[in-house]
Amino acid sequence: MPFSRFKIVHEWQDPLGARGEELRATWARLDILVNDESVTRVDDRFLKGVRDGIYGPLYPIAEWIAMNWWCLLHEVYSPRRTGREDYLRRHSLAVAYEGYVLPSLVIQPEGSCIHLQWQPSLFETSGVSFLSRGVATLERTALEEELRCFVSSVVARLEDQGVTGTLLAEEWAALHTLDPEERAFCRAAAQLGCDPFSPSVDSIVEIVTGLADALSPPVMEEFFAMIAPKDLREQAQVLQRFLDEAMAKGQEIESLPDLRREIINGMESAFQYEMPWEQGYRSAQRFRSLLAPAKNGIESVEDIGALLGIGNANWLHPINRSTALPGQMNAAVVTGKKGSPTFAIREGDEPTRVFALCRAFYEYLMPTYSGAALVTPAYSERQKANRAFAAEFIAPADQLRERLRSTGSVTDEYINELAGEFKTSSLVVRHQISNHRIAEIEETLPY
Repeated sequence: MPFSRFKIVHEWQDPLGARGEELRATWARLDILVNDESVTRVDDRFLKGVRDGIYGPLYPIAEWIAMNWWCLLHEVYSPRRTGREDYLRRHSLAVAYEGYVLPSLVIQPEGSCIHLQWQPSLFETSGVSFLSRGVATLERTALEEELRCFVSSVVARLEDQGVTGTLLAEEWAALHTLDPEERAFCRAAAQLGCDPFSPSVDSIVEIVTGLADALSPPVMEEFFAMIAPKDLREQAQVLQRFLDEAMAKGQEIESLPDLRREIINGMESAFQYEMPWEQGYRSAQRFRSLLAPAKNGIESVEDIGALLGIGNANWLHPINRSTALPGQMNAAVVTGKKGSPTFAIREGDEPTRVFALCRAFYEYLMPTYSGAALVTPAYSERQKANRAFAAEFIAPADQLRERLRSTGSVTDEYINELAGEFKTSSLVVRHQISNHRIAEIEETLPY
């Protein structure tokens, strides 16, 4: 997998007239690099020049990292659970400014990898504009190590300068005294969007511990990523009841386990070199080549069964049209006692149900599947992969490219026509055109 490189470079500087002993002790030049490109490249209006790197105290940045440590590494964004502004308070470096300018760098965990995004920003009063824009994907362990080295360096600098008893030093020391069970709870609390050390999490300790014993790590992580802490107890009971009932079912479709083995044959080793959404796209292409579908559009859940060569009497039996899925879950798949999957999809219009079922089917087909998987609105790497699979399976990029080969742009009206042809939503077609860079999408001007 082609991960980006991330580096925080700093050089201690004379604080000049800075006030506050923590700020004076940690005054430095800071340059944040992604693949050798400076995220901190600025245009300084007062000094009349462009440079890589900014000057200021590192204490506020290190303190913000330490206070949000677990969330920065483990809290997946879920739009239906957490407001974007609330999420950014824990994930946007700009929040740590405390009167000093910092770039708009968002650190967004997705599972084993971290998504970075930064964009230009202007600070009128200071006369500084950040110029750089970009996105990158990092290995989580690499980001963790770089952040750890940075905070440790700031803490050591405080000690060297005789500044003791700071909140940063206390928070950093406490983090390093946690035992394995406490660290596991901190990760789980962060996945829920909670501060592990807040008194408010005391009420969920028992629930989290119980779920850790009852659920596989992938299921627990995806469940925590979509659920609000206040709903945890109730929705955990709903989830456990659903899983128990699904696992107890005895229907069997013999061809599905065989199809799964054929799909994953030879693919598992290649997955380590691809991004999650690339895994989804490629799996859908392989899936379609094995099924050789006779038509482009998948109009209904029954159409998927027909593509698999399974009659409706057998195909519809393991598909549960459920309104009792936990939280905002879109779908789920669970292996029953005879080794075949049971699917649950939330009620909705047919294109929505088809898309959700395709996402769940992807989870079942993958080498990482371990008996149960959840399909949710969260932005984790698993959910990105199953969305990519569903979009590519329903509206293949090569077929869209064929239809748009003579044009460099496409209108909303034509996107709607294509959606009708592929029997899916215009949003799916729009994402396929954009993500595969098939054509420019013309923005419709308001009247």
